[in-house]
Amino acid sequence: MLPDPSLLLGAFTPDLSTPRRLMARVMYPLIRRGIARDFSIDRPNLDRAWEKCRAACERFAAELQPSGYLVGDRFSVADLTVAALFSPVVAPVQFPYPQPQRDHPRLAELRRMIDDRGALEWVRSIYTRHRPRSMEVAASR
Repeated sequence: MLPDPSLLLGAFTPDLSTPRRLMARVMYPLIRRGIARDFSIDRPNLDRAWEKCRAACERFAAELQPSGYLVGDRFSVADLTVAALFSPVVAPVQFPYPQPQRDHPRLAELRRMIDDRGALEWVRSIYTRHRPRSMEVAASR
């Protein structure tokens, strides 16, 4: 997300006024460098992050029970946690915030990785069954 100002600003600062959004876009090169520095975003750490994502997807596939849940035969905190961790990439429709990353090409490789282990549809299913659309969002539209 970091290389794309529209994607990052849209995801993390959706409520900026027009003047502030314009200022953020002008200042984005500085913002980007600051984020990269503060979060230690560099090639070795990116490679480690991809490995951790692969491992998480493998662990998900190994832990998923025939019931469709991660622990036992009903929704648990494990399902809630994994669905919440994957949700920024999956961007289920029940997620009550702006989703500029939904289907964004920059996240395609990560979505494929998640999908290859069955987690993409699983997250959508968990959100459909266990998180109805936010009434706050429905009322404001």
